Amino acid sequence: MTPPHDPTHDEMGSRGRVLVIGWSTAVAMWLLVWFALLRPGLLVGDVLFAAIVTCPFLGGWIAGRFGGGRWGTGLGVGLVSGLVNLLLVGTVVASDATGAMVIAGALWSGSLLMGSAALGTAGAAMGSCGSPPVRIRHWTGAFAWVACVTVVLMIALGGVVTSMEAGLAVPDWPGTFGHNMLLYPLSEMLAADDVYVEHAHRLYGMLTGLTTIALLIHVWSTDRRVALRVLTVVVLGMVVVQGVLGGQRVTGTSLGLALVHGVLAQAVLAVLVVLAAMASRRWKYGTRADTGSSRRSSRLVLVLPAALFLQVLLGAIYRHGSPGSMHVLYTHLAWAILILLLAVLVAGRAAAATGGDPLIRRLGTMLMHTTGLQLVLGLLAMITVLRADADVPETVFEIVLATTHQTLGAILLAMSVHLAAWTRHVADGRNGR
Repeated sequence: MTPPHDPTHDEMGSRGRVLVIGWSTAVAMWLLVWFALLRPGLLVGDVLFAAIVTCPFLGGWIAGRFGGGRWGTGLGVGLVSGLVNLLLVGTVVASDATGAMVIAGALWSGSLLMGSAALGTAGAAMGSCGSPPVRIRHWTGAFAWVACVTVVLMIALGGVVTSMEAGLAVPDWPGTFGHNMLLYPLSEMLAADDVYVEHAHRLYGMLTGLTTIALLIHVWSTDRRVALRVLTVVVLGMVVVQGVLGGQRVTGTSLGLALVHGVLAQAVLAVLVVLAAMASRRWKYGTRADTGSSRRSSRLVLVLPAALFLQVLLGAIYRHGSPGSMHVLYTHLAWAILILLLAVLVAGRAAAATGGDPLIRRLGTMLMHTTGLQLVLGLLAMITVLRADADVPETVFEIVLATTHQTLGAILLAMSVHLAAWTRHVADGRNGR
């Protein structure tokens, strides 16, 4: 079925393309900066910094290739990424001399914007040459997925903080050791690993909040559906609450708040993937006839997200060292095996409930494979826990393994919610308006 023409999408196509690609470029640069500053000065760090510089050029190239815009589109992509990156300028130029800091900030900001704009323009000019561009008409759903990726990265960075037990490395909030969060000097930030990962997590949380604000503005500007607009408000509210909980966890030094803080982040991701599905072109325009027996069968897909949320809660209870944590760990493992069986059942029922819809089949297959991978990672993590010496700090391998397992758990919960949303939508024959 060919979706009907929507002039709003054509009108917002250029602006949407610039916003999505420019913002994605900035998110990629933030991630590369995080890795580069872990060990600055080493060859790997230098290579990463070189990759950071090329990001606006690549963003412009993608804009030219997937939309046909020439220098103007690339200029917009560079400016958007530059504007987002201005949030990091303060920590680079921070000093006790206010006048010098203002002058350095102005020079850095101007250079960042002009450099990003120039690189984006050059990339777009190159990307639009040669073969005809691959045009994408609908960018709202794409921006929602950018927000999802941002939350995933925030969860991963939070996992590193938990693994390194760095949650209280910075004792105050919303400031950092008495500084404005955006003006905490980079030299002090890099002086200790625990301070670095905790403060970087705070900055990434700020980026996540800014992304959800931009998503809300974009959705309200391009889509009239009340349900979608309300969901953007809900997501922004959840992100705000999440930030406040993170701050209260520091000032109140409460393990309970730390647990809620971690679990709520995964709930934010789950709601965001529903928003991304609703913002997609297929959800808005695609219709499906009811399959008769599908409605009761499709209700089964709601069981898996509930089971996975309980699994996430058990994992969070163990990660934050609550009493009886080893019993929680064994329960977590046993429940994981049941979830794998449930994932196989749900994937099959979801496909049957929608008459073998190709999208549902793909989502179900991905869900089963991801669940299997998560179980393997969980077993490896459990082995490292049982063999670890409580008096010895976690190794890099243990930190990476635990963080990957935690992050994949959040992705798995989001995937189950995504499958549930699409299954109910397709099985009920709705058109999403």
